[in-house]
Amino acid sequence: MGYWNEIVARFGLSEENFAGGSKISIFDDVGALVEGHRGILSYAPDEIRIRIGKRNLVLKGQKMRIVNINRYEIYIVGRIASASGEE
Repeated sequence: MGYWNEIVARFGLSEENFAGGSKISIFDDVGALVEGHRGILSYAPDEIRIRIGKRNLVLKGQKMRIVNINRYEIYIVGRIASASGEE
């Protein structure tokens, strides 16, 4: 279950009010977890672009690779140097 789906279920909230939420967690030099994504736009070991809602998440780093992806989450390992958003 994705992060936002879990929050909505746990607190009994209306799903219509929370559709499209995302959460990005970066773990030191280990990697990142992106929850609530809308797909991968581009992938290279030094830059990954991911659609989150109406914006794009740009992760820059070294030796990054996607180790798991599903409908709700993307697990990335490698050294994340920066994370930024773009329209």
